[in-house]
Amino acid sequence: HSLGLPFVDKDGQQFVRIEDFCWVLNGPLLCKVIRNQSWEEYQAAMQREPALAQRHKRHCQLADYFVGQLNLHSKMCFGRSYNCINWMERSFSYSMLVSMCMNPHLPQQVRAASCDFVRVLYLDRYPQLHSCGRPSLPESLWVYEVVRKDVDVTAIPVIRDLALKDPGSLPEFKIPPSHKLHGHENPFYGFPTGFKFF
Repeated sequence: HSLGLPFVDKDGQQFVRIEDFCWVLNGPLLCKVIRNQSWEEYQAAMQREPALAQRHKRHCQLADYFVGQLNLHSKMCFGRSYNCINWMERSFSYSMLVSMCMNPHLPQQVRAASCDFVRVLYLDRYPQLHSCGRPSLPESLWVYEVVRKDVDVTAIPVIRDLALKDPGSLPEFKIPPSHKLHGHENPFYGFPTGFKFF
């Protein structure tokens, strides 16, 4: 309430959008998108209203603190610290962190911290452990469809007539029913679909 951010009530708690919470870390780029007001107009308003300037300063401090929290969580999980990993994944889902990494309406430092966190929390760990930190050559070569109309497709050797919308056109991961993680309640372990990281 003290920051004047829009919020929603859910299950007796109040939530704000991450975009509304973090945009102040890159005001010149995100002010227009988030507040529908140019950065210059917002700066002029802060000069006219000292209370708004103070509120903006507190907002920046909290947003910086949030980025610091993400970086701290990453450090805690670094090196495959499974006690921390098992605790953190209860609050930070894979899809949530990836959506933060890809969100163009978040400041760069938030997206970077999210990328570091998802790497140590979900990638550099079991069951991907045997593939971590070991360089290897690709085992498959994927040939995709030609979408340009001005290309003479008859001159291109076709290994298999396959379009991106066809099933199996992208690499998929599958766990056989005999595997101990098959059907695990945690979808990160159980691979409920063939597209674990897509």
